[in-house]
Amino acid sequence: MQAVLLSGSTARGTADRWSDVEIGVFWQTPPEDFDRSDLAASGGALDSRLFGYDEEEQVWCDDLYLGAPGPEGLLVEVVHTLTESTEQLLDSVLVAHSPDPVGLNVADGLVDGIAFHGAELIDGWKMRATSYPRKLAVAVVESAGVIDHFWRWEMLVDRRNPVLFAGLLSSASQQLLTMLLALNRRYGPKPKWLAHLSDTLAVAPVDLGERLRQVFTVEPRAAAHSLAELVEETFTLIEAELPEVDVDRLRTIFRHRRPPLDGPPGARRRT
Repeated sequence: MQAVLLSGSTARGTADRWSDVEIGVFWQTPPEDFDRSDLAASGGALDSRLFGYDEEEQVWCDDLYLGAPGPEGLLVEVVHTLTESTEQLLDSVLVAHSPDPVGLNVADGLVDGIAFHGAELIDGWKMRATSYPRKLAVAVVESAGVIDHFWRWEMLVDRRNPVLFAGLLSSASQQLLTMLLALNRRYGPKPKWLAHLSDTLAVAPVDLGERLRQVFTVEPRAAAHSLAELVEETFTLIEAELPEVDVDRLRTIFRHRRPPLDGPPGARRRT
């Protein structure tokens, strides 16, 4: 074991009664199950669940419970990974400027994290990640800014399908927030704290948090129009902050609309 990092809302000082504790453990060689079990026991875990290796994210995950077993205890999520894997993910974000959410999440955890062990190693990573590359911001915006098929909200309203309608609004809202994070040189693919986030973004539409919350409380057509306004305002901000982004292309994709057919294609309407 080379380093241990406290991350997430506990490290940022924003934890509440719903929060868990997020711990990152960095190894030079793959940890054995007994290594992970020993760490859980030494930390006072009354219950522990160890999961297998996730090849996509290159991690081993443990759920530990303190104070009480099972869901009644304080959940501690421990993520084990190799030091080499972390270096590679940081290279992908900071050198290759990949907008991959896994790498962005790792960088976010390092920037806000607190080292419990191996401070020298973690401080080196933090120094690397502190400067958010402009080319990374461009890559994230160009990826998240492709909000395709937004026109389908009209179809879903006509079909009275609130389930898919809510999913469409949620997906577009998350893409909107991802763009704004990049504009503000902030890592992290899925912000959980909307109020805290909206209050700390220097570059954002006016009253972002309140307007975004209203998207999910007003009637469907008003909700879609309100979200469209936020997206359009964000595109305008992108033009000012990152002129190298082809915002016209993003607007064209977002504004594309497939009108409904009320009769045979090409048929003339009777007057």
